[in-house]
Amino acid sequence: MAKRLFVLFLLAFASFAYSSSVYKWVDEDGTVHYSDKKPVDKQSEKLRMKTGSTQSQPSENLQEQVDNLDRQQQIEQVRQKQERENVAADQAKQEFCDNLKTNLETLRNNARIRMKDEDGEYRFLTPEEIVDQTSNNQKRYDEQCN
Repeated sequence: MAKRLFVLFLLAFASFAYSSSVYKWVDEDGTVHYSDKKPVDKQSEKLRMKTGSTQSQPSENLQEQVDNLDRQQQIEQVRQKQERENVAADQAKQEFCDNLKTNLETLRNNARIRMKDEDGEYRFLTPEEIVDQTSNNQKRYDEQCN
């Protein structure tokens, strides 16, 4: 919020720097005068003159500029959030692949593998189950980790 107010202040200040007040009045002889100082004893008309570059100025008003700044900040916040989520997803995938690799090594290097079944009881895998588990884990590793 403070950043937004600061930018708003800078934009407002910059707009004053690009414009100045000019006063127009007519004297007793009917001569028209222009000055940057308001005459004390004469009725005058205040004109608003743009100074500076003759190139076309942006047509955006101050609120549009602030809205655009807010939008850019929101885009940057989303971009940063996506980056954090991508890093987290990459870490989770790496952990998954590391676990698969460890399981494959265990299945290949041990003839007796004990696992918990659906009832919560521990039992040893049969040779057929070890071969099937090895094949399934290798397939998953090849599909998801390479």
